[in-house]
Formats: sequence, structure tokens, C-alpha cells
Amino acid sequence: MDKDKTIRLVSDNTKKPSRDLTAKQIKFLEHIVYAGDSIIDAYINSGYGKNSKRDTMYANASRLFNNSKVLAKYDSMIQAKGQAELDADTQTKRYVEKNLRDIIDNSKNDSSRVSALKSLGETIGMFQKVVINEDKNLSAQELETQLEQKLLSLFKK
Repeated sequence: MDKDKTIRLVSDNTKKPSRDLTAKQIKFLEHIVYAGDSIIDAYINSGYGKNSKRDTMYANASRLFNNSKVLAKYDSMIQAKGQAELDADTQTKRYVEKNLRDIIDNSKNDSSRVSALKSLGETIGMFQKVVINEDKNLSAQELETQLEQKLLSLFKK
């Protein structure tokens, strides 16, 4: 059976935990992945170590996070979160491009059309600043001569 299909995200204790991870373990991972908690904060916020000393909680939180099943689920949750963020970014980009194209095609105001064309070009990377860095191995004397010439040309203006 596919492991990812047997693990369900559980945000509260009203749902049955998966066979591989307990509800607390899932909640622990959700605090790390979605709330951005540190492992110790996630450990505490998930209901672990209520009467434990801080040092004991650190050790137990580390042990829990490094459990092979917990780590495997953590990896799959991070991948799913990353894919969801990519999907949202792609949707936003398509929305912006569609609306810019609508302005370009339908606006009667020339400045609006030009502005939309410029924005669309920037969105798709048409107008990228290119900096050419010529690496000439100049001697100190050559560099000093070039600098003097440039300074003289500036003062003559």
C-alpha cells in the first residue's frame, strides 16, 4: 500500500490518526511545516511534554523529529507545500498576464496600453539588465593611467 495514501493530515484530535503516525505526531509536523514553529515549539504546541523539564523536552522533540516515519512524512509534507506554493504562484502569474493582455487589447488609452505592454514584458523577462564585467588583468601602472585619464576627462567637462 502507498504510504502517502495511508497518512492523513490531522489538525485536531477529533479525526482518527493514521496507522503510521499518531494524531500528535501529525500535529507536531503541521506546526513545523505550516506554522513555522521550531521543533521545541511544535513539540509543546502539539501537547507533548506538559510537565517535563525544558532539557528533556528538547531531547524528546529532537528524538521525535528524527524518527524515520516522522521524517518521511515531513519530507512529503514539505514537497506538497512547495508544490501548492508553486501552483499558487503560477495561477497568480497567469491572472496578471491575462489582465495585462486584456488591457493591451481593449484599452482605448494609449498610455495604459504602453504601460501594460511594459509590465507584461517585465513579467516574462524581456527587459533584463545585462551587466558586462570585463575582467582585464591590468597592472597597477595601467590601472593608475586609466584612472587618471578618466578623472581628467571628467574635470574637462
